[in-house]
Amino acid sequence: MGFFYEQETGAKGVIYDDGNNIILMPFGGRINRQMIISRDYRSELNFFCDADKVCIAYFNIQNDLVWHTVGEGERVVLLSGTIDGFEMSNIRIEKLATVIFVFYMVKKSNKQYEIRYVPPFGNRNSKTLLVSEYPVESYKFYENNGEWYCNIKLLEESTGRQYVINIDKMGDINLEECKLYKCKDIQKIKDEIQTVRRTLDKNNIYIEQLKKDVSEREERLNQSLHKAQEVYDNMLQDEANKIEKQYKKQYDELAKLTQEIQNEGKRWRELYYKNVKK
Repeated sequence: MGFFYEQETGAKGVIYDDGNNIILMPFGGRINRQMIISRDYRSELNFFCDADKVCIAYFNIQNDLVWHTVGEGERVVLLSGTIDGFEMSNIRIEKLATVIFVFYMVKKSNKQYEIRYVPPFGNRNSKTLLVSEYPVESYKFYENNGEWYCNIKLLEESTGRQYVINIDKMGDINLEECKLYKCKDIQKIKDEIQTVRRTLDKNNIYIEQLKKDVSEREERLNQSLHKAQEVYDNMLQDEANKIEKQYKKQYDELAKLTQEIQNEGKRWRELYYKNVKK
């Protein structure tokens, strides 16, 4: 097992196991030399890199739970592996909020199963996180919206249990089961939320397309109405021109008839005066 690390200081390297040895190889220097940082390794090498610390936890050949901050002092035995009826496994290093914890699982001779934790930079007292009559198949921690959660899967249960993690002023961890998620894995809920979001995104795209179609149809309708108005106005203008021509024709005919009547009257007056003078 091996881990690559890169610190905020720019230091980087790799930590890995080889037989009973745990080896550190730093990168970036002129000479990259391997350094043996432990010669009593047995199993479950775990690694944690903080801003300025590179830390490891593992079981040594005496089955002790060992903690070591690379380059800082001696290795620390967090828990002895010689306790009768006490079997340890499944190490995890987690930084919850601002506190670093080493978690591990315990199987007791009375067939009781526990998840325990030790603060390696605190009082180093081992405390119990969970007690179960069933084996713990897996456990993991995650952060969501500033809160920390723990998912614990027991071997006899089909789904995992979700817990909210609370850390008190003494550094003790308290679990509060999420009843809402008791029968549902949070990852499944997250997947469902993602599905809903994708559906909403598709609907939003569809709505935007509908808005575009409606806008285009309104534009076409406005163009059609404009053309219809133009045709109607032209028809009215043509009709007005026809009526105007018709009235002008009638006026011209009436004016002509009036002129003819006036001419005829003048002719008869002239004839009358001629006869009178005779």
